[in-house]
Amino acid sequence: VCWRGEGFLKHPWYDYAVGAEAYRALIRALEKADTDPLGLRYILEIHADARACAARYLQRLAADAVLPGLDPVADGYTQVLPLTARAVELLPVAAPYERPLDVAAASEAAELLRQAAALEETAISELERVVTDR
Repeated sequence: VCWRGEGFLKHPWYDYAVGAEAYRALIRALEKADTDPLGLRYILEIHADARACAARYLQRLAADAVLPGLDPVADGYTQVLPLTARAVELLPVAAPYERPLDVAAASEAAELLRQAAALEETAISELERVVTDR
């Protein structure tokens, strides 16, 4: 549900994306490189941190056998981590903050996010299957 953005109404003041659309929005921003460079770096870092938290949480649930079949979901999110971490390494939130995006680094980060999105989509599909099969 979250992955497809279902049930998340747009707020009239804020324009934001969730799930797969969030990945697409980040990738578009990296490819265009015409947005606030510091804001984009910050969002990229928050995005990577959120995936790391999800991976830790799912690993714990799988280890504790809270829901049988979560191992592939946790593994999927664990595979996302090095990709999003590398994207943050390429475009760190560091001084000088006003510097423009490095186009080559932004392009590489966009490709890493494409790979991460595919892995996360597979993990979400597996999670939906596990929950539905209960």
